[in-house]
Amino acid sequence: MPRIAPALALFGLIGTSLPVFAQGMPALPVNLMTVQEQPWTSTLEAIGFLEAWQGVDVSAAEGGLVKDILFDSGRTVKAGDVLVRLDTSVEVAQLREAEAQLPTELKNLSRAKEMVSKGALPQYNLDEQVSKVDQIKERIASLQATIDRRIITAPFGGALGLRQINKGQYLQPGTAIVNLQDLSTMRIRFIVPQRDVPRVTTGLPVTIKVDAYPEREFSGRITAVEPRVDAGSGVFLAQADIPNADGLLRSGMYASLSVILPGTQQVLVVPSTAISFSLYGDFLYVAVPAKEGSGQVAQRREITLGDRRGDDVVVLSGIKAGEQVITVGGFKLSNGAAVQPSEVPAPAKPATPPRQ
Repeated sequence: MPRIAPALALFGLIGTSLPVFAQGMPALPVNLMTVQEQPWTSTLEAIGFLEAWQGVDVSAAEGGLVKDILFDSGRTVKAGDVLVRLDTSVEVAQLREAEAQLPTELKNLSRAKEMVSKGALPQYNLDEQVSKVDQIKERIASLQATIDRRIITAPFGGALGLRQINKGQYLQPGTAIVNLQDLSTMRIRFIVPQRDVPRVTTGLPVTIKVDAYPEREFSGRITAVEPRVDAGSGVFLAQADIPNADGLLRSGMYASLSVILPGTQQVLVVPSTAISFSLYGDFLYVAVPAKEGSGQVAQRREITLGDRRGDDVVVLSGIKAGEQVITVGGFKLSNGAAVQPSEVPAPAKPATPPRQ
């Protein structure tokens, strides 16, 4: 004791009470929630990238010099609107020449038919005249088709991207002029594990969320399911269409998707703040009456988790309806620690770092 006293005096412990050892730990404040069964609709989570219902780089089928550009970047167009006219002056002149020849050759054909019927002209002369008329008609049709192909129109209605050509530029066939996207309906393709083959069918409702609008959900339905499972990866593809009348969604956006599966079941749901996630097993604490005296103590429960939606998590086993789950304050608890109901502020969600 003589050796211990100076050390205790140094820390000011002589003559003071020791509440930690003599009286036990004080009750810790926690938030409690009485767990009750509630209806739950299961979902299947996936990710994917949005694409337009229709999208194409508008290009020229015929080469030629750009004469007129009749659109502006970013403009909305309808199907059939003229976007670009290529120079057709040579083809128009040839067309007029052929059209001018046709009436004369038709008269010659009529005269040849009359003379052959009277026996004044051999049949082969009539055949030659018929061939000549047919050749002129074919030439007129060919020239008109060439002229039409040099008038480039929108194949469908939608929003134009940035113009990629200039007036006076010579276009080779296939040169991209402008990108056109029909954004009225968006399409998303996503991967599904083969175990969910029986559950994923056309017509099921889906919801998606994108980073650009974190507080909003967009709804749609599955429109197609790949009929085969990939033998290498054990997954298959499904496709959903999302109406986009307000034009908020754009091609290439990353989206998280939830397939809403049919049927509901009664389950126990707790907030994610109540759960401690661990590689060795997930657990939470429930408040139970103390064996000695009054008050409550924390009891650790190993749990099995099910579906998760936002901050809500389904607990498949480990707790029962009617028990009081500790939703906030459990991180500082140990098994058997005294607790008391309180309103502990929930931990703040980590701020999303700004995009670089």
